[in-house]
Amino acid sequence: MDQYQHEEPKRPRIFYGWYIVAGSFVTNLALTGTYFQGFQVFFLPILTTFAWSRTALSGVFTLRQLESGVLAPVLGFIVDRVGPKRVIIVGGVISGFGMMALSQASSLYMFYALFLLAAVGASAASHGITWPVLVARWFRRRLGIAMGIATMGPFLSGIPVLIITRLVVETGWRTAMFITGTTLLLIITPIGAFVRNTPEPYGLFPDGDSGKSRLDAPKDRDHGGGNSFVQEGFTVSQALRQKSFWVCALFFGIFFFGTSAFGVHQIPYFESKGLSTSDAASTLTTLLFLSGIGRLGGGLLADAFDLRIVLTVVGILNLATWLYLVLFDVNSLSMALPFTALHGISFGFGVSLRPVIVTKLFGIRALGALNGLLQTSAVISGVVGPVLMGWIFDTTGEYTDALYLFIIVATLLLPISWFLKIAPERATSR
Repeated sequence: MDQYQHEEPKRPRIFYGWYIVAGSFVTNLALTGTYFQGFQVFFLPILTTFAWSRTALSGVFTLRQLESGVLAPVLGFIVDRVGPKRVIIVGGVISGFGMMALSQASSLYMFYALFLLAAVGASAASHGITWPVLVARWFRRRLGIAMGIATMGPFLSGIPVLIITRLVVETGWRTAMFITGTTLLLIITPIGAFVRNTPEPYGLFPDGDSGKSRLDAPKDRDHGGGNSFVQEGFTVSQALRQKSFWVCALFFGIFFFGTSAFGVHQIPYFESKGLSTSDAASTLTTLLFLSGIGRLGGGLLADAFDLRIVLTVVGILNLATWLYLVLFDVNSLSMALPFTALHGISFGFGVSLRPVIVTKLFGIRALGALNGLLQTSAVISGVVGPVLMGWIFDTTGEYTDALYLFIIVATLLLPISWFLKIAPERATSR
């Protein structure tokens, strides 16, 4: 009888953690293609309908950045408390209904309010906070590769953008936006329903390991903070007392300074260099596609090498991005392609590496809150950077001085990563 009592449950052929990764991929493909990037398709049709100024309508994008920065820490605490599953489901419902309601907006104030509602839902369901926490609970040894794939969805976002563009032409922006919101609701909510917060309650262990190698792994009910396995690592207060946390905040704040600024001005920049609007826009599409290589590559490197070396590589690529634009006359699409490769891969690295690094340094006990706090530092620079770059152009009539500023700031990244303490003193469970 004893041999049957100690017999392990049969493991599934495909580890459920990979379904979690697939859910993240699809969810973030949908959100990026319809909201984060796809929303630009609605810009001109909305202006035509309401005759608003571009400044007034552009303000919603600044509002989205501010919402992300303010909400990120709060969202992180909620994810740690109630679990990612509920947050994803609620986020899918809010983002879907938010977009559907936005299609019926009749004034600028109403548009801002409904856009903010949709933004809250998108933040809750996207790969900024919620999905990284979930993936980190399901993977340890293969966390980098899992996180890289989980965040790769946006590299295919050009497909839904083309579909939305067609819908706007055929049906008008209001109907297209209503369909977009309905689609988000129908995609994200069912995915959230199939999410499992942690593997242990189902007789599974991170990475699909067998119970023999995880005999000390406790089992508990599947809710946000109740599983003691989820309590591994630092509390927020413990992590904030670690120098490495502030090194990470400084690194990613600096990294996203130039990246966020150029993301807003990329098409106008290349138009100012003589590219047509379609060619300038194609640099953005190419960049998003190539960012998929960076997202996956960053995860692979994080699994294989010292994190300080990986961050140094990211810093070198980021610096090379701005040096290329200064050293070469990028006056054609072919000349812009090396930039899109450097910038796309570098940007992708930054997206997938942040949650991996936070997990490896501080564990998963307060991963949602810590990742949210780090996202706030990136968002702050993401708000300042675009405005400063626009001011430089308004003052000088060109973007050159902004590029020199990005070079100076990017140079600071190279030594910062070596201040990371890779193996900080482990936190107690108190």
